[in-house]
Amino acid sequence: MIKFANIKHICNPKNKTTSQRINIGDYAQIWAIDILYEHLGIADEDVVRIPSFELAEYSGETLVLPFNFIRGNYSFSPFLSNDTLGFSSQIIPVFLGLSFKYGFWNFDDNCISYLKNYAPIGCRDYKTYHTLTNFGIQSYLSGCITTIFPRRNPDSQNYDTVYFVDVPESLRKFVPSEKFEKCKFMHHEVVLTKEALQNPDHSYDLAKKIYCEYRDRASLVVTSRLHCALPCIAFGIPVIYVNDYFAYTLDLMPKFIPVYDQTSYHKIDWNPKPIDIEDYKKMAITIAKDRILKTFEAFSYRSLHDFYFPLWKDGYSEYEPTLTGLERKLKSLFTERISFRYAVWGISSVAERVYEYISKNYPFARLVKVIDSYKRTDFHGVTSEMPDVLTNRDEFLTIVTTSNCAVAAKPFFEKIGKAEDQYFFIA
Repeated sequence: MIKFANIKHICNPKNKTTSQRINIGDYAQIWAIDILYEHLGIADEDVVRIPSFELAEYSGETLVLPFNFIRGNYSFSPFLSNDTLGFSSQIIPVFLGLSFKYGFWNFDDNCISYLKNYAPIGCRDYKTYHTLTNFGIQSYLSGCITTIFPRRNPDSQNYDTVYFVDVPESLRKFVPSEKFEKCKFMHHEVVLTKEALQNPDHSYDLAKKIYCEYRDRASLVVTSRLHCALPCIAFGIPVIYVNDYFAYTLDLMPKFIPVYDQTSYHKIDWNPKPIDIEDYKKMAITIAKDRILKTFEAFSYRSLHDFYFPLWKDGYSEYEPTLTGLERKLKSLFTERISFRYAVWGISSVAERVYEYISKNYPFARLVKVIDSYKRTDFHGVTSEMPDVLTNRDEFLTIVTTSNCAVAAKPFFEKIGKAEDQYFFIA
C-alpha cells in the first residue's frame, strides 16, 4: 500500500565526525509538511519518516513525499547536492516548493524527464520558475510552504523580546538603542554533538522549540534567514528582513514585507506591524492538499505493482517451460537412432520447442498429427486438426503442450480409452 512520508531528520548519524552542523530552517520545512498532514486528517503514526540521506537509495514500500527544499542543500547529499536529481524509484515526490542554488542549474535529459514526470513543479522563486518553464517543465510560483504556520494569539502580553537572528554586523549601527533593551541574538546554524545525533528526533525537537520561542515571546524579529522570516510572518510576529545582498531566492518575499539590503538599512521601519496572511494561508494549504491527494490517487496503482514486484527483486528471467519430463519420457521409450511417430496438441511456443528438441535429438522421428481446437494452420508441414481424429488405436505418442490443452485432453483421453503410454503432458 502507498503511504505518506516526511523527512525524519537531516543529519546522518553514520557520519564519523564528532559533530555536525544543522540549519534550523530545514526543520521548519519538515514541520510545515506535518502541519499539512494535520489539515489532511492524516495521523502522525501513519506517516513514514525517512532520513534525507536515504532518499536516493530507499527501497521500502512506496511513499508519497511532499517536498519543499532547495537543490544544492548539502544536507541532502547525495540527492540534491550532486550532478543528479531524483529520488529512489519507491518515492513519489510532490514538489510543493523547489529552488536551485547557484551552480546547480545544469539540467541533463534525465533531470528534465524526471521533473516532467512529477510536474507541475512548485517554485519558490522566479528564477527557478523561469528556468524550468524554458525547459518545457510545467511549473508555477508557489512560494515557500513555511508560510502556513498557524497564527498566534494577538492579545497575549508575553511578547516582549526582540530577536536578532543571524543579522549582518553592518546592520548594528542602524538599530535604535531601545531595540537592545530586551533582546536576544540567535543563530540558525547549530552544531550538534555526536551524542545528540544518536537521538533521531533531537534536531527536529530543537528546531520546534526555537520557533515556539519566537511565537510565544517575540515582539519583533530581525533576521537574514528566509526560514526565520516566513514562519514568523505566519505566526503574526512583526518581522524585518535584512541581508547585505539581495539574492534571487528572496524573489517572492516582497509580497509580504520589504527586503532591506546594505544600501537601504537607513530606510528601515523599526516599528513594523504584524501582517495578516490568513487568506493567503487558506489558498496555499488548499492547493498543497489538493496536489498531495491527487498525486496519491494518480499513483495508487503502485500498491498493486508493489505486491507482485518483489518476485523479481533479484532480476527477471523469462519463464520457459521445462522439457525435462519429456526428455526422460522419450529416453525411456526410444533410442536416438530409432524411428518413431508423434503428435502435438496445442500450437504454441512450447510446441515449437518440442519440435526443435525432437528434431535435434531424434532425427528419425516424424511429426504425423497436429491437434488444435481453435485454428487451422500449417505447423512444420502438418495441417492442424480437431481432437476427435485421435483414437485409442493410434500408434504414435501425443504430446500435449499447454495447460489449457491439458484441461480438455485428459477427460478426452479417458473417454476414448487411450492408454497412458500413448500420451504425455508437458504442463
